[in-house]
Amino acid sequence: MAYKFEDLEVWTRTLDYSDQVHDIAEQRPKHERYNLADQMTGATNSIAENVAVSLATAQASLLIGEASPCPEPSELSSL
Repeated sequence: MAYKFEDLEVWTRTLDYSDQVHDIAEQRPKHERYNLADQMTGATNSIAENVAVSLATAQASLLIGEASPCPEPSELSSL
């Protein structure tokens, strides 16, 4: 059975956090809204997207039987 990312606690907490950051960004002075505020909201939106993509990738790997282990630190330098 597929596990929906919407059911994850981390997903719901991320949405709450994102709402808070969006509220803070709206309170910034107008000249900051298009730089700092955009970066703040973009970063929080990215968290939610990464949760969803990570779960989908993990599920796909399990479905095809190729659960890939984390690389060793020495292997990262060759990437």
